[in-house]
Amino acid sequence: MKKVILAVASIALWASCIEDEKDYSQIIETRVANCETSQDFDVPIKEGYTTFVTYGEDTIAVANEPITIRIPKNTAVSTRAGDGINISYDVLKEGAETTYAKTWQAVMFEDTQNGDYDYNDLIIHVQNTASNHAYQHPDETWQSIKIQPIALGSIKTIKLGCILSDGSEHIISNDVRTDLFSGKQGFINTVDDNTPIRYRLSSTNIQNYAFAKTEQKAAWVAWFIEVDGKRMYAASSDIDYKVYDMVNKENMPYGLAVASGNGTFSYPQEKNSLFETYLGFSDWINGKASSIGSFEKELVYKYCSGGIISEDGKSHKIWDYQDLQ
Repeated sequence: MKKVILAVASIALWASCIEDEKDYSQIIETRVANCETSQDFDVPIKEGYTTFVTYGEDTIAVANEPITIRIPKNTAVSTRAGDGINISYDVLKEGAETTYAKTWQAVMFEDTQNGDYDYNDLIIHVQNTASNHAYQHPDETWQSIKIQPIALGSIKTIKLGCILSDGSEHIISNDVRTDLFSGKQGFINTVDDNTPIRYRLSSTNIQNYAFAKTEQKAAWVAWFIEVDGKRMYAASSDIDYKVYDMVNKENMPYGLAVASGNGTFSYPQEKNSLFETYLGFSDWINGKASSIGSFEKELVYKYCSGGIISEDGKSHKIWDYQDLQ
């Protein structure tokens, strides 16, 4: 805990040193931008071909027309197979009318304005898809959200919602423990000694939500929770920090949305802050590093590394869902 206090104190000191030189709102804007983990990418189109965009083994876009998608920030893009974002082409097939994009996020929240910064009070794995169809809905993009519950390190009642690309507000759950975590009590998937529970990736009430199509803007989602009547937003450059409350008085974000690793993130077990678990976290949120860096293995929730043996006899990580029926 001393490390957390010192780390937060150093951030506060950093903020106070530059406060005389910059407007306070600029400080918040910079902090939010530092915490942004994805960026827009214009998918290249070749006439007579379909473009396929993959990230690892996951296909994140299939494009027959111009489209902007989201990819993890600072990720290399190449037409050669390998790490990062890969671009490939195939001859356009008759009847290929759908352009499709998919992004993943690990969304993590603190449940109070003055937290311990372990960001495991609520963790969800999010799949955000958007599609355009040349004939069925030529002037609209359809957006759908799926959620896999990952961890609940809070005893409070948490409401979960989001803002979509057209600015519309949606409530996913009025009580995530009841609706997402099947009403199970206590800390869920944050304490190593407790039995881990893997949850399915499931649809939400946002399915084929239609809004005006645009080629120049990716279909995004920004997240918030409500606890004890206070609404707190995860850091996002897609919404206005002057309107949506994203950081506390110490300029620390209430929540983070991590795009790398297809939305998987090795998060701290209970009572370990991100400052302790990722020694590069302080530099990252202060814009001194391009990534959060590597973690201290003994401080991470152990089932992020596997070890959950399921009916298929294989070892799974806490966010694996493909084998769940």
